Amino acid sequence: MKLEVFSIMNSNIEKSQMPQILESLKTCSNLKVVNLSGNYLKSSSISVAQMLKSLTFIEVVALNNSLIGNNGIQDILNVLKDKPYLKELYFAGNEIGDEGMKKVNNFFAYEFKGLRALSLVNNNITEVGAKSLSCFLQSKTQLQYLRLGNNKLKATGVYVILSVFIGKGQLNDFDVGNNEIGDEGSNHILFFLNQQHNLKYLNIKNNGIS
Repeated sequence: MKLEVFSIMNSNIEKSQMPQILESLKTCSNLKVVNLSGNYLKSSSISVAQMLKSLTFIEVVALNNSLIGNNGIQDILNVLKDKPYLKELYFAGNEIGDEGMKKVNNFFAYEFKGLRALSLVNNNITEVGAKSLSCFLQSKTQLQYLRLGNNKLKATGVYVILSVFIGKGQLNDFDVGNNEIGDEGSNHILFFLNQQHNLKYLNIKNNGIS
């Protein structure tokens, strides 16, 4: 089958139907984009991982608002780490917290070096998880798009994340809206802006900045 893009978003798929859908996708070896966002996948993350494992040419995986959790992100990344064409990962709204970030760094710190976009918006990542995430990002020299809005990074978390990109000039889209960063965090961002001249989009709203 020559299908390259598959999207089935916000479909309220019955749990009994999901395995059938995932099994059928295994035959679509040319798939480059898979978007299953807005479906309850918490109990299906291993099945999703098995499906993704069969896709040689996968470039974009979007599982936003799917509630895969800390274990789910590990299951998914474990099969995607060997995909040479993978460029974009979207995991917004998945109840991923500090434990999940620790797993990501411990198991995949030196993987996904070709990653260009990563979204972890609307999860439960604090400054503790930000430290793990920053270590994971160290080797991602092609990353240009990073969305971390609606977490709990605070000033310390923003600082450790931005420290990864100082002087590299690679980041052009950065979202840390609604992260309780306050004035201290805004000062970190101002310093970063003086070093980062390629940035085109920046969201820092709802952060208690005076």
